[in-house]
Amino acid sequence: MRRTGLKTPQLGLVAAVQWHVRVAVVGAIALVAGLAAAQAGEEIEPNAGKWKTWVIASGHDLRTPAPPNDASAEIAELKTLAQQRDAATKDLIVYWDVGPPSYRWQEIALDETMRNNLPWPYAIRDFALLHAAIYDAMVAAWDSKYAYNRKRPSEVDATLITALPNPASPSYPAEHAVAAGAASAVLSYLFPDRAAYFAGKGEEAGRSRVLAGVQYPSDVTAGLELGRKVAALVIERGKADGSDVKWTGTVPTGPGKWNGTNPILPQMAMWKTWVLDRPSEFRSPPPPAHDSTEKAA
Repeated sequence: MRRTGLKTPQLGLVAAVQWHVRVAVVGAIALVAGLAAAQAGEEIEPNAGKWKTWVIASGHDLRTPAPPNDASAEIAELKTLAQQRDAATKDLIVYWDVGPPSYRWQEIALDETMRNNLPWPYAIRDFALLHAAIYDAMVAAWDSKYAYNRKRPSEVDATLITALPNPASPSYPAEHAVAAGAASAVLSYLFPDRAAYFAGKGEEAGRSRVLAGVQYPSDVTAGLELGRKVAALVIERGKADGSDVKWTGTVPTGPGKWNGTNPILPQMAMWKTWVLDRPSEFRSPPPPAHDSTEKAA
């Protein structure tokens, strides 16, 4: 699904950038909190698997199968990869570790909305789908993490040299892979001409954690699959949210009415909402009449 031939007013770019800044700030706060917890020896949000979700019934709803019992072969693979880390590998690891698992995906989504010159209402709708998928997938991931409580590879074999400190949470499934599976699938739905690019980025995000030695290959495989399962539900919702319905109305006429041409998404008022029961729930009172003394004042 994609919208073409749409003009983006400058407000759209400003709104998108403001959204990106807010997400980056929230991500930075989450990162700092996670680092503080790790430094204090505390587990990272052990109860997050019970948080309220948007499209899945609960975090337990999509619990992953149990991880492999024998990790010896995977640890051997990680040791081999650790010996092969070069500058490009280290750059890749740092790129995906710069913030929380959602950080780079918001950056990628913003780039795509600007590349496609989308009006800001579409951009915000796309961001909502992206982050709802990542959020629900992460809640499900945290349910699985603490259900299985799999140790990080270097906690099992201390001779494995990691490129990053171990996060203070269980290893399985890989959180960066979960976010990548969810984000790459949602973005492929939103921008189908770039599906191969997003899929490649998703695999890259998961692989970065294996190359860093902080998670097993099976952690990544399970994480990508979990993220894609949640994304499928979000995509289903997106296809039914009314955003692709064509406007068949006419611009109202009369004194004091807006009378421009090519109105920007007048049908947006009919889109399915995330929090409100209906779009008109908090409708503002009517403005002063165009010919009133109050308007003149």
